[in-house]
Amino acid sequence: MLVCIQALHERADLYPEPLRFNPDRFLGRSYGSHEFMSFGAGSRRCIGAALAVYEMKLILARLLRGFQFRLTPASDRPNHPRRRGFTLGPTVPVCLQVVSAQR
Repeated sequence: MLVCIQALHERADLYPEPLRFNPDRFLGRSYGSHEFMSFGAGSRRCIGAALAVYEMKLILARLLRGFQFRLTPASDRPNHPRRRGFTLGPTVPVCLQVVSAQR
């Protein structure tokens, strides 16, 4: 038996406007282990989850301090999530421009 993480993360009672990209929704509240499963759950939970989160925080802090990021779609076509095995990805490629931050 598997949990459909996508269906969980699209629950409107947990995430207002769940299909809208809004990373700020995580700032005002802590989600429980039954509400947000970024690394799986139960006996199938990733053994390296704590280390991965710690590393992500360090890397993101460094990147956000030293660079600016600009996302641009590679096409004018609408970009919708597309299933890629157990994960999702964009239907249209997205270009990320990384610019050194001015000090």
